[in-house]
Amino acid sequence: MLAGVIFDFDGVIVDNHAVHLQAWKTFFQSLGKPVDDETLSFVLEGTKREEILRHFLGDLTQEQISVYGAEKR
Repeated sequence: MLAGVIFDFDGVIVDNHAVHLQAWKTFFQSLGKPVDDETLSFVLEGTKREEILRHFLGDLTQEQISVYGAEKR
């Protein structure tokens, strides 16, 4: 018996790429690290938050990743 169904419309039905990019851009600008749209397109490749943060900010501790992740959200 089917108990439920989960739909993932993120980027499929609803094109939220522009909002997602703007959120990352605003976050990096708040850290004094402005990035352009072309460089930021890296985040649209299905990359996890931890990988994105390390890509742009270098080697981070798990605590820093948690803090930055919460700030970006």
